[in-house]
Amino acid sequence: MEPRAVDLGVYRDVQGLEIVSSYQLGDQVVVFPRDRATGALGLWVLPIDRIGDLVAPRPLLPEPAARHHPGAGRAWAVDPLVHVGVTGDASRDQLLPGRSTRDAESTHRLVLEHQEVFERDGATWVETHLASSELAVVHRLAARDGQQAMRCSTEVENRSAVPATVESLSSLALGGISPFTDDPTPRLVVHRVRSHWGAEGRIVSEPLEALHLDRPWIPVWWATERYGQVGTTPLSGYGQLVAVEDVVAGVTWAIQLCWGGSWQIELGRRDDALCVSAGLADYELGHWRKTLEPGQSFVAPEALLAVTSGDLDDACARLVASHDSVTCGRLEAGTSLPIQFNEYATTWGDPSEERALAIARRLSGTPVRYLVVDCGWFSAPGADWGRTHGDWEADTERFPGGLASFADQVRSLGLVPGIWMEPETVGDLSSAYDRTDGLLQRDGLPLTVGRRRFVDLTTAEKAGRLGTDVAELLLAAGMGYVKLDYNASVGLGCDGADSLGEGLRRQVEGTGRFLETLHRRAPGIVVELCASGGHRNEPWLLSRVDVASSSDAFEVVEIPIVAANAQRLVPPHQSLVWCTLRAEDSDEELAYKLVSAFLGRMCLSGDVVELSGAQWSLALDAMALYVRCSPTIRDGTSRRHGGEVASYRQPEGWQAVVRTASTADEALVVLHCFGGAVPPEVTIPVAGGPWRIAGSFPVHPAPTTPAQVPVPGGIRFGDLRSWSARAVLLARDH
Repeated sequence: MEPRAVDLGVYRDVQGLEIVSSYQLGDQVVVFPRDRATGALGLWVLPIDRIGDLVAPRPLLPEPAARHHPGAGRAWAVDPLVHVGVTGDASRDQLLPGRSTRDAESTHRLVLEHQEVFERDGATWVETHLASSELAVVHRLAARDGQQAMRCSTEVENRSAVPATVESLSSLALGGISPFTDDPTPRLVVHRVRSHWGAEGRIVSEPLEALHLDRPWIPVWWATERYGQVGTTPLSGYGQLVAVEDVVAGVTWAIQLCWGGSWQIELGRRDDALCVSAGLADYELGHWRKTLEPGQSFVAPEALLAVTSGDLDDACARLVASHDSVTCGRLEAGTSLPIQFNEYATTWGDPSEERALAIARRLSGTPVRYLVVDCGWFSAPGADWGRTHGDWEADTERFPGGLASFADQVRSLGLVPGIWMEPETVGDLSSAYDRTDGLLQRDGLPLTVGRRRFVDLTTAEKAGRLGTDVAELLLAAGMGYVKLDYNASVGLGCDGADSLGEGLRRQVEGTGRFLETLHRRAPGIVVELCASGGHRNEPWLLSRVDVASSSDAFEVVEIPIVAANAQRLVPPHQSLVWCTLRAEDSDEELAYKLVSAFLGRMCLSGDVVELSGAQWSLALDAMALYVRCSPTIRDGTSRRHGGEVASYRQPEGWQAVVRTASTADEALVVLHCFGGAVPPEVTIPVAGGPWRIAGSFPVHPAPTTPAQVPVPGGIRFGDLRSWSARAVLLARDH
């Protein structure tokens, strides 16, 4: 059924503005405005419940000086629906080259041909066809049934008689922010993601003006902020999420790019309205350009788009809930979330059959399902596992009977065995390191980063071969789980294509094909995504795996901070959170760590064999409640409370994350107190209710454990102390 058109009456009398079409898709409205002065067709997105609050844009800027520049006093313009640049294009903005490619001539030559709306594959599609004498462009926007975020992508075709080299192409370009005022005094806050090793996913929120994106005094030159990430670890530096919040109107727009390689996001402003675009890193930023022969086309990666009458948490919940789940959860019965044990923080890369089986015997009969042997199983004792990987043969001193014998023994104890691999790279002490015909090159030389080189996956045949080889190894070894790590980045790109950036794009596509082949060849094996922690945790790759490491924060105080960050980027049921237990830990320290694991998928490690009976009983209590909370962790929405944490290494204050079940009948509250001044009590709002406590951890609180009491509209914690933590499951009191 065709979506309902929406009357945007406030825009009827805006001189020079034409609303070509508008459609309600769920509780969001997509608007395609056309600027009669420039001919540009654009995209605006609005929450349906705020249509009555729209404000028509003012026609002219208030600055008297603008009147002395003919045609420059206009207060608004429609930003183009698609930004595309071709080699040889002139930039209309003479000051943009080197900072942005957004104002290219090819963009401004595109005109609307037609628009189609149809239903397909459980989604409503709006396809907008633009064209010039050189290019044909299809902009696709899809709203899938039951999802609260839309998907956008762009396809460009060379319709000329000669080759055309594309140097930039947006996946999504959104304009008209904010439509709730005709006087854009400071009211917009930009939320971005910063990320580095062990401290992934930090949200940085800045007023638009702090990014130096005040409107220029006349709309002649663009003020822009282009940022992104170059290489094959797309969350190393920035993350592919941007949100813009109108804090006066209480509306937030959010975009998340779905791509595992080089990317960019750009904020631009030339008049009253802010424009946001996302896509592949262009030639200036990521050395990407691609030559299209006559009739040849190229499709940019997808981007997720959402708008909500709410804040950042509300917008991120929409994005995360709309991630594709091609494989995620396919092996798990019901709504339970299996707990795993990874022995990396037990042996630190020095595993053995004897040590792993001792762990398995301790875990037998508990809710733990997977026992994963991490790096080092293939290297001789004393060798550097980070340099010997690539040949993938178990060391006979560590595993005398081989991996298959070890796997049989683990399964006999009721656990599923797993191993670590890093199959996309090879170490310099492996024989694979010198077989350079199968490795990536740059400038005719093997592409080397540290002591690693990269397996060439730039063709479907090569990617499929790696997937088949890994699947056969795992099946022969009797494994039911594999942790796929990735501890280097290709960087700018590689040889073998139109540009270094296009070579990198093909390599990333190969990673996707490798994962798809692995699942097809070994459909019973759970696949974990890791890249020095969470540096690959973006929707495109996450859709091809079952679970992902949230971080390489193994046993540090910032684990709950990083895990809470991750919930805005990754579904919690996919996000592994380390919980490294030490025999020397106090009960309070153990509780702090165990409670952190309630922020995602519980991943135990450490000294479980050496824990005392009382310590192990504490861990079992946490596991029991975790199993009880699994449905809420798996299917719910999250909201963080507490002040901003300035230093992750020396955090102060407190945070609480409320995870409300999709049924609204339960809510999980995860509280952590850090160092510094902590208030004696806090009240955490929990929507719905009234609530009763259905379970809590620690079950037998120590004097330093926060006390909790349900109150109307939430829960109150008292007796707060530094470095304490508590997990509480609330149930609706009928």
